[in-house]
Amino acid sequence: MNLAEHIAYDTIMATLSISLIILGIILFFACKKKPVESEETLPVKHTARAYPLTEIDAATNGFNHRRIVGKGRLGTVYAGKLESEELVAVKRIHPVLVLSNAGFGFSSVIKWLSLAHHPNVVPIIGFSEAPGERIIAMEFVQTANLEIYLHENHDGVSSSLLDWNKRFKIAAGVAKGLQYLHEVVAPNIIHG
Repeated sequence: MNLAEHIAYDTIMATLSISLIILGIILFFACKKKPVESEETLPVKHTARAYPLTEIDAATNGFNHRRIVGKGRLGTVYAGKLESEELVAVKRIHPVLVLSNAGFGFSSVIKWLSLAHHPNVVPIIGFSEAPGERIIAMEFVQTANLEIYLHENHDGVSSSLLDWNKRFKIAAGVAKGLQYLHEVVAPNIIHG
């Protein structure tokens, strides 16, 4: 190999080496994972706690009818105050549903569901289960029932407190919460 060939060979090798180093740097920065900023990123929470039925019973004054804050397809919701002075919404599942789903692993499902965290999903604090009883304790949201806002004013007259802009914002918030449950939580939660 003469001097000209040796210089050309060294030049090509140096150019290739520099090109590979530059390509490596570009790939490093292009593939570097960027932190995801999301409203759905919340602090880690432990799973729901199992409460004795006696504590839930005491929190709701024996499931007193004056403590009812709502009724739905799954059961009745009561306002309660735990021994720790924490206000909770206590959902007592209808007995017919309890008996028809007796062996489906209620505590495991509730513990798993309690790990879902989103600003538009009410957090599950705990649960209680006994023969014929299934109860879910959730964070108490101190606002009136959405049905009241949609269909009644302060005088109890059938007229809405919300204009359509506010209704759309509420619907969008509900949709974001459902999207989180359906698409973000792993495995996905199918509501209802």
